[in-house]
Formats: sequence, C-alpha cells, structure tokens
Amino acid sequence: MRGVADVCGCFPTGRQYPGIAHLIRTTLLGVAKELEPSVPWAAHPIVMIDTETTGREPAEDRIVEIAIVTGRDGKVVSRDTWLINPQRPIPEDSSAVHGIRDEDVRDKP
Repeated sequence: MRGVADVCGCFPTGRQYPGIAHLIRTTLLGVAKELEPSVPWAAHPIVMIDTETTGREPAEDRIVEIAIVTGRDGKVVSRDTWLINPQRPIPEDSSAVHGIRDEDVRDKP
C-alpha cells in the first residue's frame, strides 16, 4: 500500500494528471493556524478527495466515483470509495480514462 507521502498524480492509465500533481509538495504555510508550516506536510493529518466523472463539463457531466483517503505521518489511515450511478451513459472516452463502465454503476445509488 502506498503511503500518503508518495507522489503519484497518475490516472490508472499511467498518464500524468497535469492539474495539481506539482502542488502536492507545496508548503503548508498559511493553510491553517493549527498547522506548523515547518513540519513536513505528510506529518499532518490530511484528507485527499478524488472524483471520476462522465466528462469535463461541470454543467453537464456527473460524478461516477468518489474516493477519500485519510493519512497521518506519511501513512494511509483509511480509504473509501463509492461508485455512483450518473443516470446517463458513461462516454467511452471517459471510461478510457478511469475504467468505470455503465455496468459497474448500474445498481449503484
């Protein structure tokens, strides 16, 4: 199992996600008064949330999966994932990115 300090930023396809991967090692300075900025970010409690969707248009597309990973001291404390039926077909190009297909979410809420 990967620790929370392991920087991946990759989709299951192995392609790098260009959006936020470079920010993972950003200093905590100014995030919250309770967090000491000199302590490595992985030592603090952290929650990472990830979603997979039917596409990239927020006004049109829907969430098909939510994943939450909590960590502390560089270790994964818990991880949960939920599949969600978007009530519409998942386009092939979206399934090619995240691997979730219509049959995977057919009986999900």
